[in-house]
Amino acid sequence: MPSESTRLIMSINRACKLGDIRHPSGAIVFMVGPEGGWTEQEEQQAFEAGFQAVTLGKRILRTETAPLAAIAAMQTLWGDFT
Repeated sequence: MPSESTRLIMSINRACKLGDIRHPSGAIVFMVGPEGGWTEQEEQQAFEAGFQAVTLGKRILRTETAPLAAIAAMQTLWGDFT
């Protein structure tokens, strides 16, 4: 994992909106959880590793679609879709 990366974990707990994150200047590492969500221990380990909790909104997405939605949202906010 790049040391100078923005580390984000998709979460329904203690999460800010993806749009509230400052434009990353380097690599982005994004964790998407399993169906049913992360355990508290898993989230805590991610926080200790420097990950910040983010959400894409109120909907809970399927494991297969969440990464695609997250990448599309990140590209719209910070990438070349704009």
